[in-house]
This record gives sequence, C-alpha cells and structure tokens, in this order.
Amino acid sequence: MFCSYCGKEIAEGAAFCDGCGKATAVQDVPVEEAPATVMAGETTVLSENMIPPVQQEGHAMQPDAVFPTEEPVPAVEMVPAPKKRRFPLKWLIAAVVAVAAVVALLLNMSTIVGTVIKTFGSDTDYYKYVELKTVKSGTDTVADYYALIKESFTDNEKKVQGSFRPVLGEDAKELLQDYLPAEMKLDWLNDLKISYTGNYKDNVLLFELAVAVADGDPLKAIAILNSTDGKVFAALPSVSDTYLEFGMNDATAPETDGDGMAVAPPVMSTNSLLGEWLTDPELADDLREVLPTDKELDKLLDRYLALVLDMVEVSASKDTTLSIEGVEQTCTESTITITQKQCSDILIAVLNEAKTDKDIKAIIADVQKLVEERVEGEEIDLYDAYTKALDEALTSLKDAENEATNETFAAMTTYISKQHEIIGRRITVAGTEVLYYATAQKGSAFATEMTVGNAAKLSGKGTKKGDVVSGEYDVDVQGTVVAKLTVKDFDEGKAEDGYLNGTFRITPKKALFEMMGMDEDAALMIGTYDPSLEFVMKNSKNASEMAINLYKDESLLFGLVSEGKTSKADKVEIPENTVDGTDEEALMNWLEQIEGDTVEEKLRSIGVPEEIMDVLELLLGSSSESVTARPNVY
Repeated sequence: MFCSYCGKEIAEGAAFCDGCGKATAVQDVPVEEAPATVMAGETTVLSENMIPPVQQEGHAMQPDAVFPTEEPVPAVEMVPAPKKRRFPLKWLIAAVVAVAAVVALLLNMSTIVGTVIKTFGSDTDYYKYVELKTVKSGTDTVADYYALIKESFTDNEKKVQGSFRPVLGEDAKELLQDYLPAEMKLDWLNDLKISYTGNYKDNVLLFELAVAVADGDPLKAIAILNSTDGKVFAALPSVSDTYLEFGMNDATAPETDGDGMAVAPPVMSTNSLLGEWLTDPELADDLREVLPTDKELDKLLDRYLALVLDMVEVSASKDTTLSIEGVEQTCTESTITITQKQCSDILIAVLNEAKTDKDIKAIIADVQKLVEERVEGEEIDLYDAYTKALDEALTSLKDAENEATNETFAAMTTYISKQHEIIGRRITVAGTEVLYYATAQKGSAFATEMTVGNAAKLSGKGTKKGDVVSGEYDVDVQGTVVAKLTVKDFDEGKAEDGYLNGTFRITPKKALFEMMGMDEDAALMIGTYDPSLEFVMKNSKNASEMAINLYKDESLLFGLVSEGKTSKADKVEIPENTVDGTDEEALMNWLEQIEGDTVEEKLRSIGVPEEIMDVLELLLGSSSESVTARPNVY
C-alpha cells in the first residue's frame, strides 16, 4: 500500500508512514495506479479522484505543481452515495389537477352539455334537452317504485316483523280520566306493546300476534295456513300447546248440494282458480317472467316522452328572474303552445307507436302464455283484443281530427335554472290556468309557491342542504289560510329511490273546521286547542319506522309508534299436536283443558291492571268457573 500523503510505499496494515510519519488516512482502500508507460515529456494532471502529495519537511510545495509520471501517483477512489429518485413535485400537482378536472367534468357533464346546447342550439332543442333530462329523472323514480312493488309481489318468501306501541300524553290522561273510574289508572298503556310476525315459505304462511306490558311475558296467538292442502291451524300457546285444525281445501268437495243445487267449491280448493294459483309453486317464477323489469318500464316511458317532445316547438323564450317571497333566482322562461290539431296528432302518434311496439307485444305474449297455462277451456287472444282497442281509439281520434282547429288549446311555460333544471311550470288550458308551481333558491334558502286553479294555494319557504329540505308552508283555500304544513329533514334523494324519510306536521285552522260544516262554537273550541297531526317517517329497503302523533299546541296528546323489518323467511313447521276444530266434541274437550283462572293469570302476568281484570271477571264470571260453561266468550 502507499501513503496517501507522501506516496511512499509502506507495509500493508501499517498505522503510520515510515517516510512522513503521518497516520494513514485511508486504509484497506486500493490505490488506482497510473499507466505503466508514459511518453517522455508528458505529465499527469491531478484529477478529482487523486489526492496530491503533501509537502515534505523542508520543501515548499509550489502551486499548480505537476509530477513526473515515471513514479506512480496514488489515488483514492471515492464511491458516491446513491441518490433517491424523487417524483417531481410539479408533476404530482399536475396529475392531481388533471384528475380533479376529469372528475369535475364528469360530475358537471349535464351542465356543460346544457350550456353548449343553449349557446349554439335553438330554443326548442334546448327545451327538449332540459325536459328529457328532468322528466327522465321522474320516470326513473316511477321505475324505482315499480321495482319495489314488483319485488314484494313476486319475491314473497319473506319474514316480516314489527310492532305497535301507543303513547299517551299527560293531557290525554286527564281528559280520559274524566270518563273513567277514579281508581282506574292509564299509565300502563305506555308500556303496552303489540308485536306481529308474518312468515311465508314453501306455501306455508305463519302469522303470530303477541301482546305484552312492560317486560312481562307476552300473550300470543298463532295462525298457520298451509296453502298446499288448505289446512289452517290456530292456537293460544300462552295457555295451551294444542292447535285447532280446520280443513279448507277439500279437492273432492261436491259441486252440488243434497238437493242437486250447484255450490261453489271451497275457496282454497284445488279445483278453484284461486286455490290452483295459490298452490302453484311456479307462480312466483312465472310472474317474474311476465312482469316487465323496472329498466324495461323506464325505457318505455322515456321513448314515449321523446315521441311527444318531437312534436312540440318553443314559441317564446327569454331570460327572467323568478321572485317568490323575497327569494330571487335568474332563469330561462320557455313557452310551448299546442293547438287542437297538434293535440290530436300527438295522441294518434302515441297510439300508432303503441300498436307496433315490439316491447309491449312481448309483454302481452308472456301474459298470454301464463293465462293459457292456467285457464283451461277458454281461448283468449290478448294481443288481438289489445290491437282492436287501439284501432277503435284511433278511429275515434281521426273522426275528431276533422273538427280540430289550429287554435291554441293549451300552453305551458317552463322556468329553467342556470344549471338547466326545471324549477317551475305554468299550465293553461283554453285560456284558464290550471296549475302553477315554482321554487326559487338562493344559496341554502328557498321559497315555493303552488296554485291549483283558483281553488287552492300552497306557499312557504325554508332551507335546503344537499337533498335534505326543511320549511314551513301555508295552505290557502279561496283566499283563506286553512292549515299550516311544517316539513323537517325531508330527504328528496331517498324519496326518489322510493323511501320516504322526514317529519311532516299539519296544523288545521279554525276556518277549515268551519268549511267542513262544523258548528262555529265547536270550531272555535278546537281552534283554541290548536291541534296538529304529525307524521315522523324513517324508511329503508328492509326496515321502516313511523310515528303518528296528535298534539295540543306543543303538548303530545296521543301517539302511535310502529316499527317493521323484513328478512329471509324461516321454515314453518306444521303442528302435530292438533284437535279437529270442526268436531264439536273434540272442540269441547279442548276448551275443558283451558281454565278461566289460567287466562286471568296470564293476563296479570303481562301486566294488565286490576281495574281491567275486574271488568274481565264480570264478563267471564267466577275465575273457578270452567270456560266450557261460557263457550260464546271465545
């Protein structure tokens, strides 16, 4: 190795240089040797990886010195630390901005398209775009509601559970106490709960009703219907585990009585149409095939809407300001007019389209197949009946078309916001306004006004945050305020999906009772109480909650709270411990097993007050008396 200061060769591993006495600065680092052969007169210039010799004792180092190359010059190879590659900040910012721009573009595509059409298109093109977009939202909502109804109708194997609970306010207790014995208390009513369960699976329906007070054991009643064989089972499991059995599905029931008179088969009999349909395990699947899907319905509605819009034209359009109760909003006002002849042409075009509509024909064909499979002996051509009905309507319209004129039959003015949303309409027929509604919004504040002919008017204002609306409205009938409507936390978004959520409170005025023909003194008394009816709703796909409350001023008089939920159906077991309910002797034996004191004991166990029990004892007689002595009670 060589000394890094003077360049003298020293022993491997030496701590100090024999020549200059300096401590070796770099150890165990190989020194890069200079080329072995150098041409005469050439010099080697120090490079950045070479360390120059340090001046030796007694010799001054000259600046910019060079050294002969005959003697190797030691050098230490410096290995630079690897640098981390970093994503340039400006590139990251540009990527974020680009993503945000794409998201904003997608979210506002409707606004952008509407602006382009409004700027470069005709007034009619712009109106059609807004109308299609707005009404499309309405048809989507209709399709959503239809889907919920169809699902509940075709997918009927479900379990439904719920409960009802009364709420009695202090004012109501005082009012009722005037008509009841002083010793009878009503506090227990607020602890009363009525629960129910409905479960349908494999053509077996179970319904259970339970009544309980506070945390007491419930008093239950159960009914089971087996639609396969038409048998019904009923029981009071709180007092007996034996079921009464009734047969409703006698497939061999005679079709004539003893005198030879024809009689109808049992309702649940397999030889009745209803019994056949209810006992058909494939009915639900067939109904799913027959009924159009929500998307098919939505498609049909949109197509016929577009057909109608293609036949109308905007007659006037201008920018204006909609002002309602101090809330102003700039908008576009577009008016279309329809003559008698246009109205006739539109109806004819719709009927002609419906007559050749392949989607409608396919739906009717599915219904036809279902009917043919289940109704024997009758040949019904549903599509032929459908087309004949349309032909008759078209003939009537064409006859009336000859008398139609080009005079204006109806006009509609539409108010369109800068966001290309319809915020109001005014409809007139034969020169008479039949409907007007509009909502102006500025920030979170809004005001609404609606009139129906000259009969009723609704007006009010409130706030809207996202899809949640709260406001207060006056209901006016022929110039007199008859009621006040208060809306709180109404979710418009969920309403479009078919679920009603929010609080709605109606406060009638004295004038309303007078219009209903109520005596003036009675109307004054009710008006003094300032009663109001409130509905509180919270709904989702598989659960619902609702409270109906009656108020006096702001004090709760009476309320009814209901809750419900749906889930996957459970298998229903057919009872084995049964008694023939149509056999009088067997029924009497079953009744003998139930003692009156057992019933009374059970009622007390669920918390029924003694005052109520006293009344029941008067009806039932002595608690030791057998129920068989008074079968009419049951």
